Amino acid sequence: NSINNCGEPAISLFYSSNITVENNTLLEGQYGIFSEDATSLIVRNNMISNITDDAMHFRRSYSSSISGNLIQNCADKAI
Repeated sequence: NSINNCGEPAISLFYSSNITVENNTLLEGQYGIFSEDATSLIVRNNMISNITDDAMHFRRSYSSSISGNLIQNCADKAI
């Protein structure tokens, strides 16, 4: 999947569990992946570039695995 030029998060996960986000290209948005109140997420092998805020933002998200992601040119935090 490829998501370009989002004004909001390209991928949002609210009150989610047991979700896999894999093999996505997220370009030129506010956030790449935004998670809140989520558990047991797997985020792997994504390319996130030219983000105006955080590449990946996890708030109150527990027991998750993040691996193999490429993050470039983000204005704030990578993860």
